[in-house]
Amino acid sequence: MRCQCGASIPDNVEYCPYCGKRQYIRTRPEKLTGGSHIEPFQGYYAGGGGRRMGCLGTTLWTLVFLALMVAMLAFFSHLAGWSFQDIVGWLGLA
Repeated sequence: MRCQCGASIPDNVEYCPYCGKRQYIRTRPEKLTGGSHIEPFQGYYAGGGGRRMGCLGTTLWTLVFLALMVAMLAFFSHLAGWSFQDIVGWLGLA
């Protein structure tokens, strides 16, 4: 078998010993399955296929969470009678 770098390497190795590139198995499916035909799965996928949140969704939820925390901090500081300087000193930012 030949690597992408051009070196001769043993068949079906995971990585090239010369350049370190990942190798892919190049055997035919008949050799992997013993020549028998495999039927595709026609059953029920329980719990899978849910929509994943992308980068924009994660960023949006993070901003909503931070805005909620700032609003709660402002509300409770107003109830306690704290000023902005008191909050900054309590957080250790001053």
